[in-house]
Amino acid sequence: MYRLHLSLKFLSHHWLMTAIGSFFVGASLVILVVVMAVMDGFQERLKDTVSGASADFIVTPRFAADLDRLAVTLKSNIPQVVEASPFEQSLSFVQRTGKVDPLEDKLQYAQVYGIDGWREQAVNRFGEYLWDRRHGNRLTVQDIREPFKVYDALDAAAGTRGVIIGSGVRNELRVVVGDRIRIAALRRKKGTGSGSEAADYDQDWLVFRVVGIYESGNSEKDAHCLFLDWRVVQELWSSDLRRSSVRCKLKSSDDFDAARRALGARIETVIRDSASRPETVTGFDAALLPESWKTENQTLVRAIESEKSMILIIAFLIVVAGTSSIFAAQWLLVSDKIREIGILRALGAGVEGVMSIFVFNGFLMGLIGSVGGTLLGLFVVKKIDSVHEIVKVVTGRDVFPSDIYLFSSIPTRVNYDDVLRYSVAALFCTLIASAIPALRAGLMDPARALHRE
Repeated sequence: MYRLHLSLKFLSHHWLMTAIGSFFVGASLVILVVVMAVMDGFQERLKDTVSGASADFIVTPRFAADLDRLAVTLKSNIPQVVEASPFEQSLSFVQRTGKVDPLEDKLQYAQVYGIDGWREQAVNRFGEYLWDRRHGNRLTVQDIREPFKVYDALDAAAGTRGVIIGSGVRNELRVVVGDRIRIAALRRKKGTGSGSEAADYDQDWLVFRVVGIYESGNSEKDAHCLFLDWRVVQELWSSDLRRSSVRCKLKSSDDFDAARRALGARIETVIRDSASRPETVTGFDAALLPESWKTENQTLVRAIESEKSMILIIAFLIVVAGTSSIFAAQWLLVSDKIREIGILRALGAGVEGVMSIFVFNGFLMGLIGSVGGTLLGLFVVKKIDSVHEIVKVVTGRDVFPSDIYLFSSIPTRVNYDDVLRYSVAALFCTLIASAIPALRAGLMDPARALHRE
């Protein structure tokens, strides 16, 4: 009982030392909780952005397939698939129409995506990315059900097609919805067989009407993407210059492995029902490649995970540095209480008894700091936008400008299991930090302690 009494007595008598030790532990936990919550929020937002521009399950056939039939076949044969949409991908160049100024007008490289404008919205977040979040939260296309429709009567009569361009393409070309742009369509020349020389292809510059702006928040994709109706891409680009696939929405994004196994079990049925000429699909050609947005962006996914691990290590080192204040406080406390330690040892207190006094004292300091720091950290996360405004006023700098990060509020995600682990780890560190000064006190020679001036 005397151990608890003395620990509380030392704690109250040396309240300034207690406050300093608890403050540094609490401050380090506030930093850890806030940094990891913001980091998790950014990662979740980034993954959501990348997955929203792709799909849970992407099936690419090696054989010549009717994408419409393949989409229907996958939906009916793979239990995990709830929606499917055809998808074509190719490369091109794009430029403004009219007189070209070589100093101002750039020849822009572009990724051409052929999609079904309506079905694509059921597979991913294509429809959401057609909204202009910065200028009145308005839809950039006239009709979300027919996003590629050209409403100008003259254009429609002339057969001009509609194109949806990425926000980065818009900025580089300096165009708005309603303007016309030129897109290079690559087609194989007649009579060239299966040659692969550049001279075997024609590059036709075709005029398209910009009918919408696409902005996913992924600057790399937004800077180069052009969306056309998938049948237009099939018509204008040679089959050997485009990659045909079907993108699917799964019941759960975690069903990828189950969907891949189901595809493998039904591959013969899928080929028979979707191939343009099933009888010719044998051997090497009888293959379907299943992918997901994660496999398409492996480098980015790995970078996100490694970045999180690195930041967690750095933040936890801050906690270790914070708990070192407990070590300093306990070491000073032992130095101040040498005569009292000598009296306790002379009265029969054992090494364990003396050590437990100071270990418990340090534990109480760490407990106060851990609980206070965790609660304050969670409060800061909840009020992160208000804190951001204060930081912006104090520093004069916008730490998270919305025009770069494309969000109106700072994304956060609190994993309470992780927060509990951080708090327990901080307490464990305080116990280790307290144990060394406590061991010094327990091993102290009582005779020398009593004769200390």
